[in-house]
Order: sequence, then structure tokens, then C-alpha cells
Amino acid sequence: MRIFWRYQTTLFCVALIFTFYIGLYQTVNLLFGIAHIILPYQPPKNNELKAFITSSYFYPKSESLGDNSFALVMSINVAKSQKDYMAIQGGKIMDDAELTIYANNGTFRKIVRTNYIRITPHDYCQMITVFATTQLLPNVEKIELISDDGSTEVSTWLKLQAGSLD
Repeated sequence: MRIFWRYQTTLFCVALIFTFYIGLYQTVNLLFGIAHIILPYQPPKNNELKAFITSSYFYPKSESLGDNSFALVMSINVAKSQKDYMAIQGGKIMDDAELTIYANNGTFRKIVRTNYIRITPHDYCQMITVFATTQLLPNVEKIELISDDGSTEVSTWLKLQAGSLD
């Protein structure tokens, strides 16, 4: 008990500061709770998929890739929101490493999900360069990249004759 009487002023000040801190913490939580009731939380909107196609090739005949192969080199944004970019800066890999490609040859249509290979070796950039190959339909007239936001036509120059790339 001697210690208590010796440091009673100090202990009183510590208890007072602790009580003030708890009261301030509860007040701030109450204010944030009221603010969320009045102004409901709206999650941030996702960024649209951005893709910059560097080059795309369609090979009607190819020994290494197979017949009716499509190759694509492009830069895309990996993350969908600012929160995702912060996670990438922390080292989290955000991409699912897949592209969805739509092909149409006038008679048939085909949707292909294909894996891509990252060319950019790190996760610090918003845009990364990727390479993808897949096999599509013969005599393709239209190729599109499909995303959650819609689709983008890759090329309309695909009217190649079968023997033009020997």
C-alpha cells in the first residue's frame, strides 16, 4: 500500500489518460457508425480492362503452334482498383493469367479461354506485357478479346489465303 500512496498522483493521471483514450475511441466509433448510416458505403468502381495490343498474328498453318493458331502480344492492366494496386506493391500476384478470345469464321463461332505468359518480370507496374497463343477456327474472319466490360475487336485483316504463309 505504501507504493500506492507514494505514486497516487501518477497512477491517477495514468487512469485518467486511459479513461480519456477509451472515451475518445468510443466517440470516434460512434461518429463513424452514424456517418455510415447517413452516408452508406459505396465500394469503389472497378477500373475498366485496358489492353494495348502490340502485335497479333494468325497462322493458318504452323508446325510449332498448330493449324489455325493465333498469337498475341499486348500490355494489360492487372489490377481492377487502387486497393489491388496497393496489394500488388506488397507482393501479391493479382492476375488469373487467362484471356478470353472469341473467334468467328462466318459459319461457326468459338470462345476460348487461354493462358498467357507474363513477359514483365515484376508486379510493380500497372500495365504488364503478356504473350498468348491458342488455336481457333479455320478461315477466321473476326477475332475479339472479351472482358467483363465488353469486347474489343482484335483485327479485321484476317482474310488470308491458306497457302500465303509458307
